[in-house]
Amino acid sequence: EGVIKGATRIGAGNSLEEIARSSLMLCSSLVEKLADADAEESRAVVTMSRLERLVKEKVLLKRQSLEICFNREIRYSFNSRITRIGFIGQRLAADFALLAPHDLSQLVKDAKAKLWDLAQLKEDIQRPEFNLSSGLNNFELLINRVPDDDPQYSEKQIELVQEAFNELELKAERNEIHCRPMRSPDEIANHIVELEAA
Repeated sequence: EGVIKGATRIGAGNSLEEIARSSLMLCSSLVEKLADADAEESRAVVTMSRLERLVKEKVLLKRQSLEICFNREIRYSFNSRITRIGFIGQRLAADFALLAPHDLSQLVKDAKAKLWDLAQLKEDIQRPEFNLSSGLNNFELLINRVPDDDPQYSEKQIELVQEAFNELELKAERNEIHCRPMRSPDEIANHIVELEAA
Protein backbone atom coordinates (compact mmCIF):
# COMPACT_ATOMS: atom_id res chain seq x y z
CA GLU A 1 0.00 0.00 0.00
CA GLY A 2 1.16 3.52 -0.77
CA VAL A 3 4.34 4.12 -2.74
CA ILE A 4 6.55 1.20 -3.68
CA LYS A 5 10.06 1.73 -4.96
CA GLY A 6 10.45 0.04 -8.32
CA ALA A 7 13.39 -0.82 -10.51
CA THR A 8 15.84 1.97 -11.35
CA ARG A 9 15.78 3.05 -15.00
CA ILE A 10 17.81 5.46 -17.09
CA GLY A 11 15.85 8.07 -19.07
CA ALA A 12 16.65 10.69 -21.67
CA GLY A 13 14.65 13.69 -22.83
CA ASN A 14 14.70 17.41 -23.58
CA SER A 15 13.48 18.30 -20.08
CA LEU A 16 12.87 16.77 -16.69
CA GLU A 17 9.12 17.01 -17.33
CA GLU A 18 9.46 15.04 -20.57
CA ILE A 19 11.46 12.31 -18.80
CA ALA A 20 8.91 12.13 -15.96
CA ARG A 21 5.98 11.93 -18.40
CA SER A 22 7.68 9.15 -20.38
CA SER A 23 8.39 7.19 -17.21
CA LEU A 24 4.83 7.56 -15.96
CA MET A 25 3.44 6.44 -19.31
CA LEU A 26 5.46 3.24 -19.09
CA CYS A 27 3.72 2.25 -15.88
CA SER A 28 0.27 3.82 -16.10
CA SER A 29 -2.34 3.80 -18.87
CA LEU A 30 -4.31 6.46 -16.97
CA VAL A 31 -1.54 9.02 -17.48
CA GLU A 32 -1.62 8.32 -21.23
CA LYS A 33 -5.35 9.01 -21.34
CA LEU A 34 -4.89 12.27 -19.43
CA ALA A 35 -2.12 13.33 -21.82
CA ASP A 36 -4.36 12.62 -24.82
CA ALA A 37 -7.18 14.70 -23.28
CA ASP A 38 -4.79 17.62 -22.64
CA ALA A 39 -3.51 17.46 -26.22
CA GLU A 40 -7.04 17.45 -27.68
CA GLU A 41 -8.11 20.41 -25.55
CA SER A 42 -5.13 22.55 -26.57
CA ARG A 43 -5.54 21.49 -30.22
CA ALA A 44 -9.13 22.86 -30.26
CA VAL A 45 -8.03 26.25 -28.90
CA VAL A 46 -5.06 26.57 -31.25
CA THR A 47 -7.11 25.44 -34.24
CA MET A 48 -9.76 28.16 -33.83
CA SER A 49 -7.22 30.99 -33.59
CA ARG A 50 -5.30 29.46 -36.48
CA LEU A 51 -8.46 29.34 -38.62
CA GLU A 52 -9.11 33.05 -38.00
CA ARG A 53 -5.50 33.93 -38.80
CA LEU A 54 -5.44 31.86 -42.01
CA VAL A 55 -8.73 33.31 -43.27
CA LYS A 56 -7.48 36.85 -42.66
CA GLU A 57 -4.13 36.17 -44.37
CA LYS A 58 -5.81 34.64 -47.42
CA VAL A 59 -8.34 37.48 -47.74
CA LEU A 60 -5.59 40.12 -47.48
CA LEU A 61 -3.61 38.43 -50.25
CA LYS A 62 -6.56 39.20 -52.54
CA ARG A 63 -7.85 42.49 -51.04
CA GLN A 64 -5.54 44.32 -48.66
CA SER A 65 -8.17 47.01 -48.13
CA LEU A 66 -10.33 44.56 -46.15
CA GLU A 67 -7.89 44.44 -43.23
CA ILE A 68 -9.93 46.96 -41.19
CA CYS A 69 -12.96 44.67 -41.48
CA PHE A 70 -11.48 41.90 -39.32
CA ASN A 71 -12.01 41.52 -35.57
CA ARG A 72 -14.42 44.43 -35.25
CA GLU A 73 -15.53 45.28 -31.73
CA ILE A 74 -19.11 46.26 -30.93
CA ARG A 75 -20.57 47.42 -27.61
CA TYR A 76 -24.38 47.17 -27.59
CA SER A 77 -24.85 49.35 -24.51
CA PHE A 78 -22.72 51.43 -22.18
CA ASN A 79 -22.44 48.74 -19.51
CA SER A 80 -22.40 45.64 -21.75
CA ARG A 81 -19.38 43.57 -22.67
CA ILE A 82 -17.50 44.25 -25.88
CA THR A 83 -18.45 41.76 -28.59
CA ARG A 84 -15.90 40.82 -31.22
CA ILE A 85 -17.21 39.90 -34.68
CA GLY A 86 -14.75 38.13 -36.99
CA PHE A 87 -15.52 40.21 -40.08
CA ILE A 88 -17.76 43.22 -40.78
CA GLY A 89 -17.47 44.62 -44.28
CA GLN A 90 -19.70 46.68 -46.58
CA ARG A 91 -22.02 43.79 -47.48
CA LEU A 92 -21.12 40.95 -45.11
CA ALA A 93 -20.97 40.46 -41.36
CA ALA A 94 -19.53 37.04 -40.59
CA ASP A 95 -18.03 35.08 -37.79
CA PHE A 96 -16.04 31.87 -37.97
CA ALA A 97 -16.53 28.52 -36.26
CA LEU A 98 -15.13 25.01 -36.33
CA LEU A 99 -16.87 21.65 -36.26
CA ALA A 100 -14.73 18.58 -35.69
CA PRO A 101 -15.15 15.42 -33.57
CA HIS A 102 -12.66 16.45 -30.89
CA ASP A 103 -14.33 18.58 -28.20
CA LEU A 104 -17.48 18.83 -30.35
CA SER A 105 -19.79 20.01 -27.57
CA GLN A 106 -17.51 22.99 -26.77
CA LEU A 107 -17.18 23.87 -30.46
CA VAL A 108 -20.99 23.84 -30.79
CA LYS A 109 -21.34 26.01 -27.68
CA ASP A 110 -18.83 28.52 -29.11
CA ALA A 111 -20.65 28.55 -32.48
CA LYS A 112 -24.00 29.20 -30.77
CA ALA A 113 -22.49 32.18 -28.93
CA LYS A 114 -21.27 33.57 -32.25
CA LEU A 115 -24.72 33.10 -33.78
CA TRP A 116 -26.20 35.08 -30.89
CA ASP A 117 -23.65 37.86 -31.43
CA LEU A 118 -24.54 38.02 -35.14
CA ALA A 119 -28.26 38.09 -34.30
CA GLN A 120 -27.68 41.03 -31.94
CA LEU A 121 -25.70 42.87 -34.61
CA LYS A 122 -28.43 42.26 -37.19
CA GLU A 123 -31.06 43.58 -34.80
CA ASP A 124 -29.09 46.74 -33.94
CA ILE A 125 -27.51 47.45 -37.33
CA GLN A 126 -29.16 50.85 -37.82
CA ARG A 127 -27.68 52.37 -34.66
CA PRO A 128 -25.56 55.37 -35.74
CA GLU A 129 -22.80 54.75 -33.18
CA PHE A 130 -21.87 51.49 -34.94
CA ASN A 131 -21.13 53.39 -38.17
CA LEU A 132 -21.92 50.37 -40.37
CA SER A 133 -22.59 50.28 -44.08
CA SER A 134 -26.21 50.66 -45.22
CA GLY A 135 -25.49 47.85 -47.71
CA LEU A 136 -24.69 45.38 -44.93
CA ASN A 137 -27.37 42.74 -45.39
CA ASN A 138 -25.58 39.37 -45.28
CA PHE A 139 -25.12 37.86 -41.82
CA GLU A 140 -23.33 34.52 -41.84
CA LEU A 141 -21.62 32.00 -39.62
CA LEU A 142 -18.90 30.41 -41.75
CA ILE A 143 -18.19 26.97 -40.34
CA ASN A 144 -15.01 25.11 -41.24
CA ARG A 145 -16.20 21.54 -40.75
CA VAL A 146 -14.53 18.24 -41.40
CA PRO A 147 -15.58 16.75 -44.76
CA ASP A 148 -17.83 13.67 -44.81
CA ASP A 149 -15.10 11.61 -46.45
CA ASP A 150 -12.30 12.50 -44.00
CA PRO A 151 -10.51 9.15 -43.40
CA GLN A 152 -9.17 10.05 -39.96
CA TYR A 153 -12.67 9.98 -38.42
CA SER A 154 -15.20 7.17 -38.07
CA GLU A 155 -18.64 7.26 -39.68
CA LYS A 156 -20.17 7.81 -36.23
CA GLN A 157 -17.92 10.84 -35.59
CA ILE A 158 -18.83 12.35 -38.98
CA GLU A 159 -22.51 11.71 -38.23
CA LEU A 160 -22.21 13.60 -34.93
CA VAL A 161 -20.56 16.54 -36.72
CA GLN A 162 -23.43 16.59 -39.26
CA GLU A 163 -26.02 16.53 -36.46
CA ALA A 164 -24.24 19.45 -34.77
CA PHE A 165 -24.22 21.40 -38.04
CA ASN A 166 -27.95 20.73 -38.55
CA GLU A 167 -28.66 22.03 -35.04
CA LEU A 168 -26.68 25.22 -35.71
CA GLU A 169 -28.33 25.71 -39.09
CA LEU A 170 -31.78 25.49 -37.52
CA LYS A 171 -30.83 28.02 -34.83
CA ALA A 172 -29.37 30.35 -37.49
CA GLU A 173 -32.51 30.18 -39.67
CA ARG A 174 -34.66 31.35 -36.75
CA ASN A 175 -32.61 34.57 -36.71
CA GLU A 176 -32.39 34.84 -40.51
CA ILE A 177 -28.65 34.20 -40.47
CA HIS A 178 -26.93 31.93 -42.97
CA CYS A 179 -24.95 29.05 -41.55
CA ARG A 180 -22.50 27.94 -44.25
CA PRO A 181 -20.37 24.79 -44.20
CA MET A 182 -16.88 25.42 -45.56
CA ARG A 183 -14.09 22.92 -46.24
CA SER A 184 -11.07 25.17 -45.76
CA PRO A 185 -9.80 28.66 -44.87
CA ASP A 186 -9.30 29.19 -48.64
CA GLU A 187 -12.99 28.57 -49.31
CA ILE A 188 -13.99 30.96 -46.50
CA ALA A 189 -11.61 33.66 -47.81
CA ASN A 190 -12.91 33.31 -51.38
CA HIS A 191 -16.49 33.58 -50.15
CA ILE A 192 -15.74 36.78 -48.22
CA VAL A 193 -13.93 38.40 -51.16
CA GLU A 194 -16.69 37.45 -53.62
CA LEU A 195 -19.48 38.85 -51.42
CA GLU A 196 -17.61 42.07 -50.73
CA ALA A 197 -16.92 42.53 -54.45
CA ALA A 198 -20.58 42.04 -55.45
